[in-house]
Formats: sequence, structure tokens, C-alpha cells
Amino acid sequence: MDDSTGILPGLPSVMGKPVHVAFGGGRLTSDAGILLLAAIEQQLGLAERLADCIEDPRAPERVRHTLAEMILYRALLIAAGYPDGKFGEHQPLNRQSDSYARQGVDLDVSTLADWVGACTATLTPLVELIRRHVFAADRIHGDDTTVPLLAKGKTITARLWTYVRDDRPFAGPDPSAAIFYYSRNRNGEHPARHLASYTGILQADRLRRVQ
Repeated sequence: MDDSTGILPGLPSVMGKPVHVAFGGGRLTSDAGILLLAAIEQQLGLAERLADCIEDPRAPERVRHTLAEMILYRALLIAAGYPDGKFGEHQPLNRQSDSYARQGVDLDVSTLADWVGACTATLTPLVELIRRHVFAADRIHGDDTTVPLLAKGKTITARLWTYVRDDRPFAGPDPSAAIFYYSRNRNGEHPARHLASYTGILQADRLRRVQ
């Protein structure tokens, strides 16, 4: 199916242009998803209806965002592909906030930062399980690669440390996996900490120097 629909009924235009839905593939974007969801929410008030079904146990004097606001933000986060923008495309939060603002969605940088923290806390148990699985292997491969880091007034070179478990070439029965660690520099203290409890074989490229 490669035809687009006509103008979507009941929804506002975007920058004076009608909204169409295409199914031709190619480069995809989630911009339409957040625009449509925001327009539908404005008309139907779904976040408020959902919030009415949930008891809020928080002390009123400490509430910064209502349940309806949090439900709406979470829904827009999913529609906007926020985690993909942050972790897949490495877009800084301030740029994402500006991008949303151009689409009429008010998402403050502090709110996005709170979501980063929430994602991190939610995924921590999974990360720990992957770490244990990787370092339970008899042998692993380790390497590091450069990562540009936007610092104040300049870009510096940070590091991404990767440890891989993969015994498939040797008919190993366990699934392959990789664990990643980030550091602002290449100091030897970082791999020393990563491998402190590992007793197996580490396969690595020959390095000129680890500071």
C-alpha cells in the first residue's frame, strides 16, 4: 500500500498544511504520531479521563505535575520516539525540547531529564542481568572506542568500553551479549573497575597505551 489518505478529518493543519498519512516506507518519522496524538487529546481529554480512574497517593502540597499531565507526557514521549531520539540518535535534551516546542508541545528540559532518570532506574535490573551474563563467560572480548562529548565551549573525546560474550563460532550453547560502559577519558581505572571480579580470559587488541 503506497497511497496516502486524504486530509485527516477533524484534525488541525500543521504550519498551514494538511496532514496526510503515507505507507510508502522509506525514511520514517514519529513527528506525525505526536501531532495526531496531541490533537486527539485536545479534543477528547483522554489523559484527564484516565487520571480520574487513578487514586493519587501524593501529598497535594508536594505535587508538581498532576496525574493527567504525567499521563499525557508519557503518551507523547512514546509517540515522539523520545528514547530513540536520546539514545539512538544522540540528540541533546535541549534540542529535543526545542523540536517539540516547534510542534506546539511544551516539554521542558528538566522534564526530559527526569525521564532519562526514570528510564535508567527502570532498566537497571536488566542491565545488571546482562552484565552478569557477559562476565559469567569463560572468555570475553574487550575493546574501547571514542565518543565525542559536548562539553562547555568545546567537544572532548570520551570513551565507550565494550565487553562481548560470543561463543557461537565454537558451538557454544549460551546466547551472545554485550555490556557497555561510558567514561569521560581512557584512564586505566575504568577497565580495572569493570573487570575487578572477572576471572576468565580477556581477549583484546594490543593497545599503545592505557593512561
